[in-house]
Amino acid sequence: MSKTRFDQLCRYLHIRDKYREPQTAQEGFHWKVEPVATIIRTNCEQNWVSATHICIDEAMLPFCGRSEDTVKMKNKPIKEGFKVWVLADQGYVYTWLWFSGHKDRGIEIIEKRD
Repeated sequence: MSKTRFDQLCRYLHIRDKYREPQTAQEGFHWKVEPVATIIRTNCEQNWVSATHICIDEAMLPFCGRSEDTVKMKNKPIKEGFKVWVLADQGYVYTWLWFSGHKDRGIEIIEKRD
């Protein structure tokens, strides 16, 4: 990909505009992707009926840019990225919570909205 094309993508592709919808005090490091994450989370919850055997596990979303919220884990397939705690059933993710690698932030609990 050329630098010009990359600059065009960065300029015109936005999930959430920081000028029209700025970050509020309650939102964590994931505030830019939360509109899409909420849609995915809602669809996951609507399209799966969980059984009696569910588990809570950690998952890594690969990311190697600059962020205080990434986690580095040795001896894992994904060495660096964003960590999330997932509620899963038979390999299907039902919902998740964001985890920050920053020492002051910890787990960011998403409130359920009706």
